[in-house]
This record gives sequence, structure tokens and C-alpha cells, in this order.
Amino acid sequence: MLRHSCFRTSNLIPGGVRNLSNVYTRWLPLALVMGSIGYYFWYLLRYALNIPYQDEIYDVLGFLSELVKSEDWRTSLQLFFIKWNEHSTASTRLVYYLSYRLFGEVNFVTLTVLANTALPVFVGLLYLRLRDQDYRWLILLPVVFTLFSFRAYYTALWSMTAFAYFYVLVYGFCCLYCLHKLTTLRLLLAIFFGALATFSLASGQLVWLAGSLGVLHQTLVTKSISRWYLLAWILAAAAVLLVWHSRSWGHPDLQFENLVNLAGGDDAKIIQNPLLVALLAKLKFFLAMIGGVVSDSSVLLATVVGIGLLLVFVFLVGTAWRGSDVRLELCCVYILLTVAAIAHGRAEFVVLAEALNSRFSVPSAMLVCILWTLLIVRLRVRNIAALYLVALLAGINNLMAYATYSEAIIHFHDVQAKRYNRNVFWLLGVPVGESARVVANATALGIYKGPDRPVPLHDSSGKKMP
Repeated sequence: MLRHSCFRTSNLIPGGVRNLSNVYTRWLPLALVMGSIGYYFWYLLRYALNIPYQDEIYDVLGFLSELVKSEDWRTSLQLFFIKWNEHSTASTRLVYYLSYRLFGEVNFVTLTVLANTALPVFVGLLYLRLRDQDYRWLILLPVVFTLFSFRAYYTALWSMTAFAYFYVLVYGFCCLYCLHKLTTLRLLLAIFFGALATFSLASGQLVWLAGSLGVLHQTLVTKSISRWYLLAWILAAAAVLLVWHSRSWGHPDLQFENLVNLAGGDDAKIIQNPLLVALLAKLKFFLAMIGGVVSDSSVLLATVVGIGLLLVFVFLVGTAWRGSDVRLELCCVYILLTVAAIAHGRAEFVVLAEALNSRFSVPSAMLVCILWTLLIVRLRVRNIAALYLVALLAGINNLMAYATYSEAIIHFHDVQAKRYNRNVFWLLGVPVGESARVVANATALGIYKGPDRPVPLHDSSGKKMP
């Protein structure tokens, strides 16, 4: 009798104190989470433009124009899988097509919003890992402040890049989550999300490697599933990758990036072996990109933070690899593989500072959020004051990011608006007249209807000019 009533902790806490505790540990953090996400999307809508930017001219409008004119299903299917600049964007093109069919035209503001929905989905995945924690919304508060800060403004406002860099990771995370406590249905869902990641960005192919580690963990370490699941996963990976690498889809035979080899620098004078120079350049790029969320100007700071994050990751893996739930650790592996792939492809052809580019900060931000979540779970942190302190620091960083990048966001908006007002649609490596023709063709087909000219600009205060 006493065990079931008198000694229950909740019965010893006055109702008023319990309600007050709920305010600070649940309702206030939840309100701040929703408010931060809501403000982010309001700010996004304020500066997003219904104007195709660079690759969107061909990969969105050019693709849909050809699809509308296609007369047989084989050609239509081929159009989805034709590679664009060495990436197969079939899953993103499917979103373009569905948006066009649903709304009757393509609107780049709508696509921008859809692409940014990857961020709330990512927060939702972390919530699933924290839903049994007492202070889950307070724990998520630094995550939201870090993600919804416009450090990745260039990515956030460019729908095609947002789909690529946001969703290639989020699709992969969904895949790895489905592989947890594997069943036949979960396996099919994992294959589905793995395929979506693969056809978002070239680095999405690495999800099959990260997923293999997850299946092996359940097969060899926890011994909770049959080895037939591993065979099924490998066969599925082989089938999807065969489709990706198939030459039957054709290729536009165009390269739009004229990358100049600016890497090496003084290191080339010290190390005469070109292989070592290349490896050193890639390592530097890799480390700086991992820590890129903290700075867009200091390679040294980003590199130091990158090394610190790697050490935290190694610690967490070392303490948890025998556990039954390694979903977030596998997500970290997938992020690190993605960063390594980007470093491999970029480091030798661009200056090191490019590792701090806005779009490359996305994997770094997500890695920080996952490691923070894992630290709380593994170390069982329950100190409300400490959690609020971290949330406060993240909130200050969030406000500073809005202040820091507001001018860059306004400039990005105004450059697009000025070009559109002059009927200029710029894409590197393509004559202006040719890209304008693609837009005009999409307009004539009823696929795209641009905003009325002139599109108003913004002054330095953020107010629209008349």
C-alpha cells in the first residue's frame, strides 16, 4: 500500500511547484523552439524570390520543359535520371514535378520552403531519440538555435542547393533510423530512403556504406537480426548504385564548373610529393569543413573545432558501440563520409577558405546537433541550469548570425532581382541568351510565371525600396 502511494515522488511535490517546473522545462522551451522555427520561415519568405537561380534554370525549368514535351514514358523516365554536373537529382526532380502538377506551375518560393522543411524533419528525428528524456524540449533548444540561424543562408535561399545539401543528409538519417531494430518493413523503408539520398547528391551513395555498418552491428555485435538482412541490404545497394551509374540514362555532356587549382600554396614548396600535397589539402579541407559552423572567415578556428568534434565523436563511439541503439552514431558516420567526399572532390581545386562556404556549413551544423544530443543521452545530464546556459549561448549565437548575415542575404536578394529586372538569367559557362531562352520556353509552356517587373530591392536596413 505504501509502495503504491505514500512514497511516490510526484505525490511529495506540491502541485504549484510541479506546474512551475513544467513551465521552465517544457512549455517555455517548446515555445522558444516553435518561435525560432516560425521566425526562420518568416524570414525565409521575406527574402525568397520566385526567380530561377543558376543551375535551377536547367535542372528545374529545362527538365520540366522537356518532360512536358515528352511523348513516351521511356523518354520521360530518362529525363529524371540524366545526370546534372555529375549528380543524379532524380528524387529532387520528382519534387519539382509534383509541385508543378499540384500547383499548375513551378514557384521557386514554394520550392525554397519545401527544401527547408528538411530542418524541422531533422529536429523531429532527434526528438524521437529524446522522447523518453525528462527535459527533451530544453535539450532540443540549442539544436534549433544552431540550425535555424541562417549560417547556411546561401543554401537556404537557393532551392536546388537546399534540396541537395539538406535532404541528402536527412534522407540518409531516415534510412539509418529505419535500419534500427530491423524488420522486413523497416528494411524496405530504409531502401526507399537510401534511394532518395542517392538520387539527391552524389555523396548520397555513401548512405549504403553507413547503413551496412548499422546492419553489421545488429548482426555481429547485438546479434539481434538474421544475416539474411545483410545480404538483402547489399543486394539493394548494388541495384540502386547500378541504376545510378548506368550509362543508359544519357548525359547532357556539359560541365559548368571551371575550377582552378589554387590549393597547395606554401605546402607545395615543403612537400615535393604531389600525392602528399593532395592528401594534406584534403585533410585541411575536411577538418575545416567539420568545424565550419562556428565561423565563415577563420580557417584556424574551424579546424580546431573540427578536431574537437572528431574527438567527441570517437569518445561517444567508444562508449556506445556495444549498445543496442547506435542510430545517431551512424548518422555521424554518414556526415563524416559526406564531408570526406566533398573534401576529396573540392580540396585540390579551390582555396582552403572555400571549406567555410555557407553551403558547406550544413553538415557541420547537423554534426554539432547530433553530438550534443548524444552527449546529453550518454552522460545523462539533468542539470536544468547547465542546459539553460548552453541554450542561452546558442541563442546569442543565433541572434548574432541573423545580424551578421542579414546584409549578405539582402545582397543575394538584390543581385537576383536586378538581373531579373534586366531579363538576365546567369549560369556559369552558359551564354546569357541561351539561359534566357530556357526560361522563356518554360514561360511559354505555362510551367513558370515570374514576378512582375520591376522586382523591388532592399536597402541596408532591410526595408523594400520603392
